[in-house]
Amino acid sequence: MLLAPQLWLLGLMQMASFGMAIVVGAWIVTSLERTLQVPAAKAGLIGSFVLLLGIVMRPLGGALRSSMGMRALLRASFLANAAGCFILAPGRNALPLAVAAVLLIGSGCGLPYAALFTRAASLFPSRAAAAMGLVNMLGILMILVGAPLVGHMVDWTGTFRSSFLALGCFSLAACVATTLLTRDEPSPTL
Repeated sequence: MLLAPQLWLLGLMQMASFGMAIVVGAWIVTSLERTLQVPAAKAGLIGSFVLLLGIVMRPLGGALRSSMGMRALLRASFLANAAGCFILAPGRNALPLAVAAVLLIGSGCGLPYAALFTRAASLFPSRAAAAMGLVNMLGILMILVGAPLVGHMVDWTGTFRSSFLALGCFSLAACVATTLLTRDEPSPTL
């Protein structure tokens, strides 16, 4: 399984969805407090929507996968994440734009869940749990590296601009990587 490029691609996409939700969720409250002077309680409420929508959108993503296909669903999700990050990057936006960005990122992070894990399971039906575990492990790697990296970039630059720009570009890279996904059917050689 470690030599299966499709699983690594799915892991990259898990980084740009689940991993992104946790990284943004960890920093959005601080960002709202610093850049827009939103009171902590209100910033926490707004920021929690990244994770809440990430959970709520999972079943919808499963339903949409059937009707619109995996690639289109993933592309739309990663474009929503990128748009949300790019809206947050300037740091001088109005609160309604920041809320819209949070909603975009939360939705974009939750929708891919079912598509990624059903695809991982279909690639290795006799070892579905291990395949899904590898994909999820890569998503966790994003959390382990991404969250402290955002903090380092904020300390270094004094703003969240470069962090949100980097996260938005990472989402765009994941969007481009969807072109490398094979068809939904498992390969007969696996």
